[in-house]
Amino acid sequence: MRTCFYIVFLHFVWFNFLNAQIEITSSAVDSFSTAAQGDYYITTDTNELYVGLEGGTLRKISNPNEVTSLIDNTNGTLTFKNELNISNTINKANLVDNGDGTYTFSNATGTSDDVTFLTNSSSDNQVVSSTFWIDTTAVTVSSTSWGVHQKSFVIPGNTLGTGNAVRIVCYRINPGGSTQIRLSYGGQTFYTSGNIGNNSSRMEFIIFGNGTTNSQKSFMDDANTGGNGQRFGVSTVDSTVDQTVSIQIRKVSGSDKTLDFCSAEKMIISTS
Repeated sequence: MRTCFYIVFLHFVWFNFLNAQIEITSSAVDSFSTAAQGDYYITTDTNELYVGLEGGTLRKISNPNEVTSLIDNTNGTLTFKNELNISNTINKANLVDNGDGTYTFSNATGTSDDVTFLTNSSSDNQVVSSTFWIDTTAVTVSSTSWGVHQKSFVIPGNTLGTGNAVRIVCYRINPGGSTQIRLSYGGQTFYTSGNIGNNSSRMEFIIFGNGTTNSQKSFMDDANTGGNGQRFGVSTVDSTVDQTVSIQIRKVSGSDKTLDFCSAEKMIISTS
């Protein structure tokens, strides 16, 4: 038992003798030329860890302050922890889509302090969805003219980006006759439906970024109508600024109709 203890003790002493831990200041790192190979050097003022190389110089192998994190708070904000372990809350609406899979956040102290977030890494992509508009007002549709009856809302700038989407769902009540629907974004009309029959129905619209921030596509599907309720269209609107979506409805024939509940949901691509 005593022999084993001595062997372990000598091994411990010999290991630490071969791998000394030496304290230096960060100002001495660049000019250091007498480092022993394999020894560890820690800077007392910046808490950085270096290892000695064969030629007497140092190579940094660790810096505890270089760890950053970005956490989605699922309430429209992100928490960014910087290299100094200081947390900052960022509103997602303030992120600028650079159009290349990255977003830039400016903290208003100068461009040198801007933070760029990479979102197109090799991590698995996830879609984060959130409803941001609900309209429960029932609109009676009595006019045969466009622009009289509609519901509208604003898509915040940089929402659609180059490949994000907004899904809109509306319900119409059509007791008789037919109606038409028109969808526009930023003042540009995506499409006008054909005559939709006298069935009450759920309507769904999708607007999404089409590769650039000034190109969008949209699809429409009316659940109780055939080809007249299915449409496709494009727009060339600057999505980096707030833009209004308008859902117009007009009576074509028959009795008055109702455009009822509507909602809009953001569908944002995120990376884990």
